[in-house]
Amino acid sequence: MNSFPRMTPVLEVIACSVADAVEAEKGGAGRLEIVRDLARGGLTPPIELVVGIRQKVELPLRVMLRESDGYETSSADEIDRLCAAAVQFASLGVDGFVLGFLKDGQVDVERTQRVLACEHLHARQRIHAGLYTSAADRPPKIVLVTSGQAGEGKTTTAVNTAISLSQLGASVLIIDCDMRKPATHKLLKVDHERGLSTYLSRDTEITELIQQLPIGNLSLLPCGPIPP
Repeated sequence: MNSFPRMTPVLEVIACSVADAVEAEKGGAGRLEIVRDLARGGLTPPIELVVGIRQKVELPLRVMLRESDGYETSSADEIDRLCAAAVQFASLGVDGFVLGFLKDGQVDVERTQRVLACEHLHARQRIHAGLYTSAADRPPKIVLVTSGQAGEGKTTTAVNTAISLSQLGASVLIIDCDMRKPATHKLLKVDHERGLSTYLSRDTEITELIQQLPIGNLSLLPCGPIPP
């Protein structure tokens, strides 16, 4: 006769705010699932919420990875954004993710596996290792990420590499120089009303335009208003 290990039930509670998380821990929850917009089925929460909850409770945290209503992804770009979000949340020490996608009513295996594998989580390790081993005694101070055409993953690569380096203890500043279709501020969920273009067109101290991010050692100079 086969014997199976005895499983211990775990009370998992959904938290949409820091207050939810604190009360859940007081009430005996064993794990938290962090989401926003529960009325829409639960969507990817802002990183500030995860940071706030991580600081207030000691429970294991799982984070929802889903951008829109329903369970169908609209584009490959959406998957890229979810991968980038997973990297950010992983840097905060979350314990897992909640995800799943459908296509024509069936499990979208390809896209689900892509997020589970999260190529960028592994690629960023190879990238930062290459940066350091290329000049071990004097690692580069400035890294330019560019490509010959749109849609090749410049923004995602830049953000993920920056997060990886910041986790190693380096102080990292991301500068978004894309004056046509900037996207760094979207991935990091910050505004870009003032940024690099502001500095180039006005007499403004650049330090006033740099935004400190919730991830330690990481800050951003967004592109600013797009020039006409």
